[in-house]
Amino acid sequence: MVKLIILCIIVLPFFSISQIRGKARHLVGKWNYKEGSGFEVWSRNGDKLDGSGFRILKFGDSVRVESLNISFINGRYIYTYFPLDEKKQSKEINFISKGRKLQFLSTNLETPIKMHYRFNLRKNKLKLYVTIGEVNNRGVLTLFKEK
Repeated sequence: MVKLIILCIIVLPFFSISQIRGKARHLVGKWNYKEGSGFEVWSRNGDKLDGSGFRILKFGDSVRVESLNISFINGRYIYTYFPLDEKKQSKEINFISKGRKLQFLSTNLETPIKMHYRFNLRKNKLKLYVTIGEVNNRGVLTLFKEK
């Protein structure tokens, strides 16, 4: 019985760590927007990733504008976006991946939003492609990982 308890204590943490795998684990850290208008900070919290988006104000201060979360459930990534806009009524938006890729499609919006995270070879540059609707309304954000 003692051996079983020890085995569980040693093995179970690896199962929760292995939930976020592949490209998603490279998101951990601080990512600055190429345009200098803000940054994202991602951290690992057990078997999920928690993130926050910040915008840099005119005088150099930063303000948190969004809360982000990625979890891995039933072989798919679930991405949750929650804008923190005081002027508008904030609404949680859920996205689901196509398998284990970091390609997401909104699940609770009338107009679909597609997001695709693409890393460069050294994992220090990230392009985020966002497509709104079915037409070629596509935006690209470039982010660089801070060392």
